[in-house]
Amino acid sequence: MTTPDHPTFVALLDTLVPPHLEHGLAGAGGLGLGARIAERAAGLLPVLDPVIAELERHEFAALDAAGRDRVVKELDPELAGLVGGLVFQTFVSYYEHPAVVVALGLEARPPHPEGYPLEEGDLSSLEKVRQRGPLYRTA
Repeated sequence: MTTPDHPTFVALLDTLVPPHLEHGLAGAGGLGLGARIAERAAGLLPVLDPVIAELERHEFAALDAAGRDRVVKELDPELAGLVGGLVFQTFVSYYEHPAVVVALGLEARPPHPEGYPLEEGDLSSLEKVRQRGPLYRTA
């Protein structure tokens, strides 16, 4: 069974979100996101067992980045379809990781209640809607 620290699983995470050397960031596997993904989507890791087994046939964890990319792109479509949920969970977990948030120049905080600054836009196109008035009656 696939575990969050399984070397092939960690290598797959690093393939989905590779290290960003210019920002000094490890890839998704290097950041240890396997545990976070397993926590968020408990049923996902067992579903990936056939994918991990196929990747191990190619000695995936020992390959360089280009070799890993090639193996993932050549996965059987049925197996590749199983990776979709992992892609989503990996991206969400990666961009929520405090080190990534700081490296992107964002504040490590939720967007609310403070919010983020927005540019003032031209709202003149809403004037007809404002003139129309409410489309409800007060109760």
